[in-house]
Amino acid sequence: MYTSLPHDAIINSIKSAITRFQQTKMGRRCRSGISIERNPHGHVYPGHIQNSSYVTLNLKDIIRICKFDIQNAYFSCFKQILHQTVGVPMGSPGSPAYAICICMHYEHIFNKKIAKIRHKIQHQHLNKDNNPNGPLCAGIRYIDDLTAFFPFKKNDPISYTIALYLKEYLRKNTYHRDMLLKNEPIDNNSFNFLETTITYTNKTNFKIQHRDKNFHSLYHHNKLTKIKSIHASSFGPKQQPTNITLNTLHRINSNCSNNVLKMHSTLQHIYVARHFGYKNKHFKRALTRMSITTEDPLWHAIIKYI
Repeated sequence: MYTSLPHDAIINSIKSAITRFQQTKMGRRCRSGISIERNPHGHVYPGHIQNSSYVTLNLKDIIRICKFDIQNAYFSCFKQILHQTVGVPMGSPGSPAYAICICMHYEHIFNKKIAKIRHKIQHQHLNKDNNPNGPLCAGIRYIDDLTAFFPFKKNDPISYTIALYLKEYLRKNTYHRDMLLKNEPIDNNSFNFLETTITYTNKTNFKIQHRDKNFHSLYHHNKLTKIKSIHASSFGPKQQPTNITLNTLHRINSNCSNNVLKMHSTLQHIYVARHFGYKNKHFKRALTRMSITTEDPLWHAIIKYI
């Protein structure tokens, strides 16, 4: 989504994000600047700190730094020095943040469009049953992955027309013309979004389940499709295998819409993780911590099962 954008569009999006930030309570506290500790992963505080271990940048400084970073991306290829003239700067630490600013800018415009439509509907002489009593759009985005839902009343042609219009407007007119959205295939009312599979089950319900990208291929064909997991025997702290398992269990807990799906997804993860050298002791330690943290008896029941 971000490799063909003109630099002016990226810079304008950053300015827009900072302008909106200035309107927040935290933004007003940062009028005198933002103090950043002079070491990797250091602390960040609003306002000016008179301490040599901190550097203070005002918001205009940050815009200038971002602008310089975007407009001066150089790299070598086949003994040639190349200058990147479009898109977010490849390899820059700021690029993920630029991507978020870009989408936030355009999605804010889209939200204002929805608000105008809702205001217009509510002030027209329509039957109260035709007025929407919920959101016209509900969505979530992570960097460049987007999913959105447009609810409508099945027997109300006006509601259906509005849903179709907003869907097409989001797809074709919301983002910059050089940011192209690619549809995710839908199979049996299901589609994948990041590490989840979302299934439409009836009028108002969706089944949401954590998805392990390796499970299907490994279970049916004994073949890994994506080798992204860290092997349990890799160099690292002794606690690392348990912590990695625990992180996955937290994602499963967040991504699944009911306990049956949580148990199903956990057993799938255990099946795959064993191929990366993880043992029952790692699973049991992580499940015990989940049981304590969430106070949900489900995790203790899985310990007994494995």
